[in-house]
Amino acid sequence: MKRNLWILALLAALGACKKDSSTTTTPDPTPTPAYTTDDFWLDFEAKDGVTYYMHEATDWTKPCKILGTDPHTELYCILEAEELDLYALGLTLKYHVPGGICDYFEEHPYDYYRFEPAIGPSSVTVDLPAGTVTVNSPGVGSKSTVSYANGQVQCDANYSRFDPSLPNCCVGSYTQQTNDNSTAPATVTFSEGTWGGNRASCLGGPAMDTQPKDIAGYPKTIIYPLFKKTLDATYVIKSPMEKEFASVVHIANYFDAPFTLANAPTPMWLPLGAGVYANPFYEYTCWDHAGEVVHRLRLMIRSWSQDSEFALTSGGTSNTFGPEGVPFDVDNQIFDYNAWPTNANGDGFGNTFPGAAN
Repeated sequence: MKRNLWILALLAALGACKKDSSTTTTPDPTPTPAYTTDDFWLDFEAKDGVTYYMHEATDWTKPCKILGTDPHTELYCILEAEELDLYALGLTLKYHVPGGICDYFEEHPYDYYRFEPAIGPSSVTVDLPAGTVTVNSPGVGSKSTVSYANGQVQCDANYSRFDPSLPNCCVGSYTQQTNDNSTAPATVTFSEGTWGGNRASCLGGPAMDTQPKDIAGYPKTIIYPLFKKTLDATYVIKSPMEKEFASVVHIANYFDAPFTLANAPTPMWLPLGAGVYANPFYEYTCWDHAGEVVHRLRLMIRSWSQDSEFALTSGGTSNTFGPEGVPFDVDNQIFDYNAWPTNANGDGFGNTFPGAAN
């Protein structure tokens, strides 16, 4: 599904603003000074007592920036942070767009599917009084299976049947043949129905908190008309703890290279063929008047599960998990796991479905 773009009036406060290096302490191994006002860069707001690393995806020693003199460039960056810091504190990103390079600037934050969507079957047959359902034309997705309860067919991707506060993620329409075998001969009727869901209600991630929504409920990207002016702005990501979530999936979007949609965890892109893309990156794009990309920064946030591994920086392993050892062998460590595990189905929904508040 193609997302709509929302053109905002240029903020009156836009203007050149030199970064105050005293407010952001980028720890080693990132070199200092990391950024200048002549470059297009992405950084974080420092927090006392907390260590973050921001760097190019392929080199921990290089800051996340595109030189103002560079030709057209797409750069992938990673912000490294420890798991409980992300969970409890959230994060504030900040970015600087120098004057003279962007006619328009696009902000496109990360989102993902918290709940697994599906396209329901287009034709079903119900046999009564047993309540058995035969699917004549299958739907799309592992949750497109259906059952019969409370006098109607129900799609497995309709989570509101368990809890009315949960979304219905099953979409599409269907024809139903009902064979009532309680009479002789059996009574056969036909009816039409819709599965009643909205996939947009099944999304999560910062974009759902911060972006305006289109008519279907999907987050819009925001385009600022800069016309070669300077832009300094921040992007605030709420903490998973504040949102009462059970993991850092809401904020941590990192996955292993190659950094492509096809390699992203399933909830980040095309959930089981259900037909609508999410966005696996925090994405910042500089455009010219003709809509051609001048520069693009794509950020991933990687969550680290062990302090000693984080201290090893590029030599560490981010996704260690398991009991800490005596005396904490029975400590399940709710935060001590990879943000995107692969479950038995291999679909990546391990921490996002069936919706244990992720």
